[in-house]
Amino acid sequence: MGELKWSDDDIKDIRDALLEVNRINEELNARCIAFDAMLKNSDKKVKLAQGYIQQLEYVVANYTNQNE
Repeated sequence: MGELKWSDDDIKDIRDALLEVNRINEELNARCIAFDAMLKNSDKKVKLAQGYIQQLEYVVANYTNQNE
């Protein structure tokens, strides 16, 4: 079986391609981290809103019961 021979240009092209893949990977990781943070923040806002809704439901129920 013959030995693979890589030219300097082949090695440079492969190195450049790997650097580009690494750059894209880092960018995608950063985007995923930012998206995860956004989702966690949104989840906190939803839970807070749900708490307000429960309080309003309680107030409305008590007001309704008092006026019946």
